[in-house]
Amino acid sequence: MTRRSGAAEGFVPAVSYSITVRAQYRNRPGMLGLIASAIGDVGGDIGAVDLVRTNPTTIVRDVTIGARDSDHGRCIVDEVRKLKGVTVRSVSDPTFMLHAGGKIEIHNKVAVTNRGDLSRVYTPGVARVSKAIYDDPEVAWTLTTKRNTVAIVTDGSAVLGLGDICPAAARLRRVPVLRHARGRRRADGAAAQAHEREARATGEDRETGGGGARGRG
Repeated sequence: MTRRSGAAEGFVPAVSYSITVRAQYRNRPGMLGLIASAIGDVGGDIGAVDLVRTNPTTIVRDVTIGARDSDHGRCIVDEVRKLKGVTVRSVSDPTFMLHAGGKIEIHNKVAVTNRGDLSRVYTPGVARVSKAIYDDPEVAWTLTTKRNTVAIVTDGSAVLGLGDICPAAARLRRVPVLRHARGRRRADGAAAQAHEREARATGEDRETGGGGARGRG
């Protein structure tokens, strides 16, 4: 088979289209080279090669491979599966693994290490703060996150590079970017927080510029 390298095809591997193949093969010289050749023959670009475990008879390695797209990734896996003495134990997509369970989490600004701390940040102490805000609503700007919080509203109708997709899918594209650009630091250097909201717009809203079409994207 003629070797078709990525460079010869003008292929520049994209990090977003990499796969990790866990391959088990016989513990004998030349097997890893056989796997590498098979990957290279179909234009795969090998990155990391990590040893998972080894014994006198078998070796298991994780091979991370750059691909052009998802279809190319499947082609690479199929080629490795054809090799005699090689078993593909699993195939994972590092991009999807990074998204598993979401990428954003919330942390306390104030440490709660004992009962005294808990009684001040929660009950009964928080009741005093709630009463103060009731008496003077303006103090909410200093006693809550209101002064450094923004809302990100999307209807998923104009997402960069993807077009009109649903609000839930748009959150993956828009919210992390906006959180980083707007939610991390304001112009005055104060820490800011960003919270996403989904807005559902009908086709008529989008055509007429109704409420659902405001702040598209």
